[in-house]
Amino acid sequence: MIRISSRSDLLAAALAAAVLVTLGSGPAAAQDMTAALADSGWDGKKVPLSQVCGRFGGKDTMSPKIVLSNIPEGAVAIEVWFNDESYEPMDWGGHGKVKYAIPAGSKSVELVGIPGETDALPEGVSVVKAHKGSQWSGTGGAYLPPCSGGRGNSYSAWVIAKSADGDRIGPRLKVPFGGY
Repeated sequence: MIRISSRSDLLAAALAAAVLVTLGSGPAAAQDMTAALADSGWDGKKVPLSQVCGRFGGKDTMSPKIVLSNIPEGAVAIEVWFNDESYEPMDWGGHGKVKYAIPAGSKSVELVGIPGETDALPEGVSVVKAHKGSQWSGTGGAYLPPCSGGRGNSYSAWVIAKSADGDRIGPRLKVPFGGY
C-alpha cells in the first residue's frame, strides 16, 4: 500500500503509475520481437570463411537466414540492414539494405538468405539501398558479404518491422553475424 501524504507524493505516485502503464502496453509490447540466425554455419561469433566476399575467396555467398518471432501487429515488411560495425562508412546498412514483404498478421517468419554481390534477389525481397562497397569488392549488388580481409571486423544486421506506410514498428533488433 502506498501512503500519500502530500501533493508532491500524489504527483510522484501518478507519474510512476503512468510510466508503468506506458511500459506495459502499446508499442512497447513490440520489444518482444526476437531474431535468431537459422543457418548452422553462422554462429554469431565467427563469419564462415565460405561466406566472405569474392575478393577474399567467397563463392555463391548468401547472408544467413534469420528467424523472427513475435512480429509486431501491423507489420507488412521487414527491413534488414547489413553492417560492418568496425568500419563506420560500412555501418548502418553500408553492406546493403533490403526489404522482405511479409503477409499482414504474420507472427513469425524465416527470412531467406540474400545472395552476395548481385542484384538477383529472391521473390518478395527488394533493394532499399545497394551496398556501398563496389569500389572495394569490384561488384555492385544488394548485399556485400563480410569483406574486411580477416582483420577481425564485427558484422551484424539490423532487423526492422515496417507498417504499410513505411513507418518503423517497435525497436530495431541487432543480429550479430560474427567477426572476420
